Formats: sequence, structure tokens, C-alpha cells
Amino acid sequence: MKKTLLFAGSILLTSYFGIAQSYDVQPSIQVNSGSSGGGASYDLAASNLYIGTEYPLTPTTQVRPMFPTGDLTNLSSTTAPHCTLAFSIVDAGLQSVDFQNVYVGYVDAGLTVPVSSLTSYTPPASVQEYEISGTTYLPGLPDPNSSNNTVAANFSVTDTVFARENGNFTGNASIGASAAGKLCNKFELVNDDLISSISAYRTTGVLADMTLAEIYDDNSGTPNALVASSAVVSGFTTDPEWYTYPLTAGPIFLSAGTYHACIDEEQSTAANVATSDDDYFAGSAHVYSNSTWSLVEDQNDFYAFAIRMNIGNCEAEAGTLNADATPVCLDNGSADISASEVGAPNVPTGYQVVYVLTEGSGLVIVDFNTTSPDFTVSAAGDYTIHALVVNPATLDPL
Repeated sequence: MKKTLLFAGSILLTSYFGIAQSYDVQPSIQVNSGSSGGGASYDLAASNLYIGTEYPLTPTTQVRPMFPTGDLTNLSSTTAPHCTLAFSIVDAGLQSVDFQNVYVGYVDAGLTVPVSSLTSYTPPASVQEYEISGTTYLPGLPDPNSSNNTVAANFSVTDTVFARENGNFTGNASIGASAAGKLCNKFELVNDDLISSISAYRTTGVLADMTLAEIYDDNSGTPNALVASSAVVSGFTTDPEWYTYPLTAGPIFLSAGTYHACIDEEQSTAANVATSDDDYFAGSAHVYSNSTWSLVEDQNDFYAFAIRMNIGNCEAEAGTLNADATPVCLDNGSADISASEVGAPNVPTGYQVVYVLTEGSGLVIVDFNTTSPDFTVSAAGDYTIHALVVNPATLDPL
């Protein structure tokens, strides 16, 4: 007689003898290629691996915890005991950075069980490529069909690129050449950041056609108010190609939150933006057509657009200063010292130039000015005026 027993706070186990049992699960993966002593063998399969983040390409400034998941399926004709799914993450040098065994227990024939990692993994904020895999096994028991035991996927921590796809394109999408509209990906910033441009992969184009990029903030999961846009970028090839759309006001500073990066196609243009169903995530891609926003799944499509945010690494430049006069003499115990810009600063949107006065070879800060490189001192000494590009909210330099 087969019974199922459930104890509070314990794992649900099935026993052919009506007694709940616990097992010592081995911490390493063992996949046997043959049967042992004529006993039963099983066929487990791993599938539907989710790397644990919606963004297979994440910039160093936006790394976040990952919670991998996957499916374990028992393809055998009988119940399989002690089923386990192991999640493994290795870096580009094949060094293990995270490993988790998740014990599932007994799985009935033909049943698929969703499995989640027990803890998260947060990659370090440095450029690196990773592979994550999910492997099914039964400790000490044979699985002759090892070809379906493992499923794997890649993700990367990048310098600047923020993407919902990994460059594996499976189709393309447009509003159509007879109607204007927008195609958008949702992006969640976990930290304040600078956005310098938007990129989109167009599978085909028409020379001199008209597209531009836009960034919207979010209202309950839907694009809301326009916060930045690019100039129109004319079609420059009919071949598949990445198009980059620099923002017209320069890099824009965005606070942590949810935003939507969009490609706006004019009425006479079909954008033909590449899509990837490998990286589809519900609620992440919108279409604007006939004055209405809708999710791609509302149109029975299930993909992410090849629309990327390019983050940080902006060309900020504080400019060059020359002292107006040196030396300067004290007059009645004080002296005015100043400098002039001889090289114009390049200041991203949301940042500003501040001027800092230091004294001596140790560059001891004695004053600062948020409007001009002008200072008054009351003691003789060697002074230097510095220009810095900073976030005015924190005064952190860029």
C-alpha cells in the first residue's frame, strides 16, 4: 500500500511501507550511465532553466541578487526516489562561484516539478561572463539517459550594457509602415544611474527611414511620462545592424526605479526590431499602437525586444582651469583668488560642476564654490582650484 505522510516542518515524503523516511543527500553530482545489479533505472530531465534575473546582460552598477529556478521531470514509467536538482554557476575561467543542491524527493512518473534555489547569488560588480546550469540526479541510482540531465544558460556582468536578451534573436517586430507606434522594454534600476543612449537591433531597414529612441517612467507597470529622447536616426543600411540613439540632452541621471526604453517608428517606417523568446518575461515588453499601450502577451506574443539601455561610462569632463593671477598679495589680511575656464566642461544631465580650493602639496580642502572658481583667502600659502563634476544630491564626484 502506498501512503503519503506529512509532518509539520518536515519534507513531504512518499514511502511504499507507509513510513516517512529521511535520507543523507550527497553534496556532489553523480550521474550513472548504466544500471546497477539489474535494479531499476530512471530517466530524469532538467528544463526551463531561469537564470534568476530578468537581465542576461547587467552592467556593474546594476548587479542584483539572482534566484535560479528550473523544472525537474520524471520521464520514467515508475516513481523516482531521492530526486535532486543541482544549480551551479561558474565564471569564464570555469571556477565555481555558487553551487546549490535542492532535494525534491519522490517524483511520480510523468510529473514535472518546479524547483527554486534555496538562496540567492549576487555577482560581484566587475565585468565577467558566467554560465549557470541545472542538473538532475538521483544519488547512487542509475539514469542511463544522461543527455537530458543538464540545462544551461549564460549571463554577463557588463561595463555599460543593460539588456533583456543575450543576442540570440528568434524573430522581429514592428508596428508597420502604415502606422506610427512604439516598441518598449521595461528596465528596473536598483541604483541611481546615468543613461547615455539606447541601442536597438534592426533586422532590416530602409535607407533614410525614421526612428528615434525614448525613455518613459512607469505607472503601475505601464510606460507613463516621457523623460528623455534621442534625435531621429535615419536608416543607414538594409542589413541587420545595431542602431545607437544618443540622448539629445546628453547622458541623463535617473533615480532608482522602473523605466521603459522604446523605439518610436514614424508612420512611414517599419522598425523591424529583433525579438528573443529565449528571454521573455511576463509584463516586461509593451507596444504602443492606435493610441493604446498593451503588453506583447496581450497580442499572444511572448518575447523581449532587442532594445538596450547603455548605462554609465559617460564622457564627463570637468574642463581646464587657468589661474587669473599668480602670485596674489594679501590686502588688509585677505586676497581674492580666481581661475578661468580654458576648456569647457561636459556635464551629464543631473550633474553639475563644483569648484574646490585646496592648500599645500597635501591638497587640504579649505573651501568650495558651487557657482564659480572664485575664492577669498586670509593667509599666505600655495593654493589650487579644482573643478569636479558631481551629483548635487550627494556631492559624489563622477
